[in-house]
Amino acid sequence: MARDQATPDLRALHDWLSRRGGCLPTEIDVAAVGVREKAPFFVLCLRECLLWRVEELSRNATAALERGDEAVGIILARCVTEAAAMMWRLLKLIENRAEHGISAINEDVRRMWLGWKVDPDDLPEAINVMTMLRHLDRDMPGVLKAYDHLSEFAHPNWNGVAGLYCRTDYEDHIAYFGRQARGDSNTTAACNLLVGALGTFQHAYNELAEVIPVWLSELTPMWADDEVAAVESTDDNAHKW
Repeated sequence: MARDQATPDLRALHDWLSRRGGCLPTEIDVAAVGVREKAPFFVLCLRECLLWRVEELSRNATAALERGDEAVGIILARCVTEAAAMMWRLLKLIENRAEHGISAINEDVRRMWLGWKVDPDDLPEAINVMTMLRHLDRDMPGVLKAYDHLSEFAHPNWNGVAGLYCRTDYEDHIAYFGRQARGDSNTTAACNLLVGALGTFQHAYNELAEVIPVWLSELTPMWADDEVAAVESTDDNAHKW
């Protein structure tokens, strides 16, 4: 799809990402976090790694959809939605910290930071992405339905194969192949999911910048004689996107 023929959502995605690509963080100083508990440092690290992931996935999803490479764009849009669900879970974990306690926060953050499925004997088991998506869907109904719809295109079934690349003329008995063989409705659906996922991600990312300094003020200062400075110094580590 030529740039001047792109849908409004696709143009908005491209412009939005081009403005934010240069805002990616490059370091977090554990001393600047300023507390003895380990969880806040890993929360901040996870937050920034998710930002790097989402920027890369979204940038390439947008480029793929502009080219008409719908399978690639749809799969990447799904990945962005999963990252948004993890960021949302991270936000809710810290917002509801009084209900969970520091031990439960440590365990959840450990599973998000180190979790995987291959060999849980070596590392903690990853939190199932569908669990995070269902939690997000409780707060934002419709997310899971849109995700499930596009999941059909991620697998080699009807939507992911014939539905993407084949159009049959039943009168002339001819099958035609190509990108966007049935029009650009799939691109539109992927764009809608991507726009929603990015909005959710950005909201949760920025809300964490507000919540984390308050959380740090409740923990044990690393520098016992400079409690205020320890909290204020974290502003650089919890920037907004």
